[in-house]
Amino acid sequence: MYSTNDVNRVDDLLRGSVAASPHIGAVIVLDRNLRAVRIRRDASSKQYQITHPDLSGNKQFNVVLAEARTRKGGYWGKLHYNPEINTTFFNYRRPLYKNDKFIGVVAAAVSVERFSSLVDRLGNLYGNTAFVLYGEDLVLAHPILVSNRQTRTIDEPLVSTKHAGDPILAALNRAVPSDLVNISENKSAQLFELEVNGENYYIMRQSLNQYGEQPLVMVICRNANKIDAVRLLYRSGAIGLAFLIVSLLGTFWLSHIVSKPIREVTKGVNQIRQFSFGDIKPVATTWIKEVAELARSFNGMIGGLRYFETYVPHKLVHRLIEQGTDAHVESEERELTVMFTDIVGFTTMCEGMNASEVADFINDHLTILAEYVEAEGGTIDKYIGDALMAFWGAPEKMENSAIGACRAARSMVTAIKEDNKRRVAAGKKPIGLRIGIHTGPLVVGNIGAPSRINYTVVGDTVNTTQRLESLGKEVDPEAEVIVLLSATTKSRLPDDFKMKPAGSFHVKGKEVEVEVFRLLE
Repeated sequence: MYSTNDVNRVDDLLRGSVAASPHIGAVIVLDRNLRAVRIRRDASSKQYQITHPDLSGNKQFNVVLAEARTRKGGYWGKLHYNPEINTTFFNYRRPLYKNDKFIGVVAAAVSVERFSSLVDRLGNLYGNTAFVLYGEDLVLAHPILVSNRQTRTIDEPLVSTKHAGDPILAALNRAVPSDLVNISENKSAQLFELEVNGENYYIMRQSLNQYGEQPLVMVICRNANKIDAVRLLYRSGAIGLAFLIVSLLGTFWLSHIVSKPIREVTKGVNQIRQFSFGDIKPVATTWIKEVAELARSFNGMIGGLRYFETYVPHKLVHRLIEQGTDAHVESEERELTVMFTDIVGFTTMCEGMNASEVADFINDHLTILAEYVEAEGGTIDKYIGDALMAFWGAPEKMENSAIGACRAARSMVTAIKEDNKRRVAAGKKPIGLRIGIHTGPLVVGNIGAPSRINYTVVGDTVNTTQRLESLGKEVDPEAEVIVLLSATTKSRLPDDFKMKPAGSFHVKGKEVEVEVFRLLE
């Protein structure tokens, strides 16, 4: 889903881009589900219409999307006819990718009418008539098309030279080469003579082959009565050609300007979704005001999220997102396995440390434990000072949640013992750790006030687990690391987990003694 702010930002971006390129008549951003944002410029060039059409049933745009999937870079697309406004667009397209995965396409377009108006103005600079052919027989731009909207169709998006309503166009195939002036130094330009209705004309043609599947043919026409101006015809034709190329390249440029920040923002949003804030690169700014504001807003948001990341259990949120779970997930009862850990004699160990040293000590210790919880698919519920609480079996359901918890515990035992060797070698006190694990029914889900919700577990199983952890000081107070399990957890484990009975104990809140087992390495 896109928020209102997201949509408004894209709208502003497109509006600013079109405003900066007056020859562009429309820009559309289309995602792979055929959701679109489209901006069109009206005939006055002063007003813009922004819409968010549903194009899922539009065959033309299905074809556009399918073709864009096969491209890696920008390209000139096929002519696009819009029957709603009886307009054909000449367009440049650029596919959008996220992590090498196709996500949509952005296209900038010039309408036949707007292109014709531009070509007409260029021709009139020197008293010529200018037009552009699409291939040999179709008219892409001509003064007559500025106001006369001939009937077109999806299958025939352009009018032919025979039916455009200009006798010179209709007779072009009768033009013969002229030797009036030598223009052989320009390999793609040719000069012709043509007689139409008793009038003689000089025609200069220049082919352009890099703007789509059909060559564009730039044509400059001048009445032969102005023979003294033939050289001016050639010069003005070259100038007109230059303006045409600038106009077409402007379409390419706009598409690049629009698509680059969209690609960067799209990539950044995906990384935000994965809580990979440290990997997000800032969006480059630009001279276009709206794009610059979008970049500043996005970059500012990333700065805040990087700070906020410290307080967000991003792996948990990522799992919930992947499962499609929303913020209002209902609580449910499941059989889960819970783990509590606690450092033996933490207060004594911290004697002589300042606050910063205590914080570093706790952080280093909890980092070791958290690594193995997450490696075995567990969810860290909370840190309580030097203690850790985690559970297995939610949000992902597990066939046997006890196995992951006990694997994590065995890895913790090995890691703490290795860490203690390093601590002793450095002249520090070794760490003593107690771990309690119990399996039982719990309520799991989003619990809390609307202003602060935790995805957590609630139930007697949590209390029992904490009591098991505390029993470690009775079972073996001198143990470097001790892991105690309930009989329920033991019953869920396969034979490759070695353990031995530790006895039965009365624990707070339980009338019946709890049978306890010690997990061995």
